[in-house]
Amino acid sequence: MTTRGLADDTMSDGLARHDHLLDRTTVVEGPDGLTSPGEPVFVARENARGENDGYLLTLWWNRTTDLSELLIHDAADLRRTPLARVKLPSRVPFGFHGSWADHVVLDRAIAAHRNDGR
Repeated sequence: MTTRGLADDTMSDGLARHDHLLDRTTVVEGPDGLTSPGEPVFVARENARGENDGYLLTLWWNRTTDLSELLIHDAADLRRTPLARVKLPSRVPFGFHGSWADHVVLDRAIAAHRNDGR
């Protein structure tokens, strides 16, 4: 996360990804006044062919409206316009953590839970 450009450096205003092999850093700032991105969550595409073959989901805060938005980026090129932008009806608190599990993992967990006799 970066703090470039903010008068108040207590909040971040963007994301940074560093490629250690190429020694290259990509910085993405929030569009339209969005700031303080939360912990990014990577979601691999089905049949992904590389470590960046998927989506990056991030919750952002809009200081003006005090609401959160979910931005979905192509993980291979964070500089492109987000693939989707979901405006949420409320603010998601800072520190919200997430992870992604596809339906196969979830189906197995449900089946295992049912087989435990609960």
